[in-house]
Amino acid sequence: MSTDRTIYGSRGKLALILVIGLIFVAIGVLLVSRPDQTASDLLIAWGAVGFFGLCVLVAGYQLVRPSRLDLTASGFTYTGLFGKSFTVAWSDVETFHVWQNPAAAHRLVAWRYFEGRAPRGAAIGQALGAEGAIPGAWTLSTDRLAALMQSHLEASRK
Repeated sequence: MSTDRTIYGSRGKLALILVIGLIFVAIGVLLVSRPDQTASDLLIAWGAVGFFGLCVLVAGYQLVRPSRLDLTASGFTYTGLFGKSFTVAWSDVETFHVWQNPAAAHRLVAWRYFEGRAPRGAAIGQALGAEGAIPGAWTLSTDRLAALMQSHLEASRK
């Protein structure tokens, strides 16, 4: 099995986020323009415009430069927002699994490190069930991406 593969963030999912964000910005603008508002209503409306406006900017940027996951013979490299990246060697990873974020209804591909191989700060994640996780909306489902990464991990050990 060839271990080199690149997976990109899903432009379709990002376009959907962009459209939803634009709808909420438009609703916020409509609320701001209402003449009979209290100060707290105005603050909430401007907050919605600001928050969803930022979401629109990030989704627009990621449509142009989607996240990238490079699987190689030695490990994987995640490159995300604004080119920030990290690399993890297969030899450091014990297993991959799908992890449910306890603070949100978001599922991520996560992994556990072998004893003594985790970077500083991973112990915090261990208490939550994941020492590392890959963010993003991918062209593969979370389950398929986790299975693919697990198969690359197993192939690296042969």
